Amino acid sequence: MANAFPIRFGTLEILLPTIGSAGDVHPVIELGTALRKRGHGATLITNQFFEQQVREAGLDFVPMGTLQEAEQIIADPRLWHPTKSFACIVERAIAPNIERLYTSFGSVGTRERSSLPLACASVPGSRKRSSACLSSPFTCSHRCCAVS
Repeated sequence: MANAFPIRFGTLEILLPTIGSAGDVHPVIELGTALRKRGHGATLITNQFFEQQVREAGLDFVPMGTLQEAEQIIADPRLWHPTKSFACIVERAIAPNIERLYTSFGSVGTRERSSLPLACASVPGSRKRSSACLSSPFTCSHRCCAVS
């Protein structure tokens, strides 16, 4: 079968930030792996809890949050409560990491900023903030899982 995407536009260095649990991070690891197979660079920005999995997949990794913070969130009983979990996630995972996320954009090696398109999934204000931080092209990606 012929390649479904025969046109090549050069290689890209793509940042893949994600704030969340394994259900958020694992699909992004797969996306990064697919990008690498196509010759692009892929750097995942997520909690240190997932560093080993990201590196074992052959992707670059930038930490956003510590292993201790992830363990504290997991141990918080509100996380498992049917009506209190969302507030817990916002308070302990999303809000503290938004500023870290944008700070981490500048820590991605010595690559030229203009060569770093950014793929974000549901990160508040990401389009406006990333354009200001990186002065680079931007793309927004939202995961849609399919079951066959």
